[in-house]
Amino acid sequence: MLRHGAMSLNAVLARSGAAAPAWGTRAAAIQTPQAVRMFSDAAAGGSSKEQEMKSLLEAELQTSEVLVEDVSGGCGSAYNVSVTSPLFEGKNKVQQARLVYKILDEHIKEMHSINVNTAVPKK
Repeated sequence: MLRHGAMSLNAVLARSGAAAPAWGTRAAAIQTPQAVRMFSDAAAGGSSKEQEMKSLLEAELQTSEVLVEDVSGGCGSAYNVSVTSPLFEGKNKVQQARLVYKILDEHIKEMHSINVNTAVPKK
C-alpha cells in the first residue's frame, strides 16, 4: 500500500525513462533501476582520515598493530578500530578503550559510530 503522494516503482521508472522489467523475471531480480545512485565509495588503501587516525594511535600508544577501517562505505561516518599496544598491560577493556577514545576525541565528534577493539601483545 502506498502512502498518499508516494509513487510506485513503475511510476518512478517511467519518469526516469527507464523501462521496468517484467516482474517475476530474472531481469527484475537483478536489474538495478537507473534512478538509484551510489553516494560514496570506499577508497582503496584507506582514506586520509583513516591514515590520520592510524598515525595518531601509533604515535601515542607505541602500538604493535593498528587497523582503522571506514565501514560506512567511504563517507567517514562509521569506523572499526583495532589496536594492540603494550601500554594496555594491566588495564581492563574499558580503560583500554578510553585511551583510544581520548586520542581520537576530535575525530569521534564527527562520526556517527565507532567500534573499538583493544588487545595486549602476546608474549
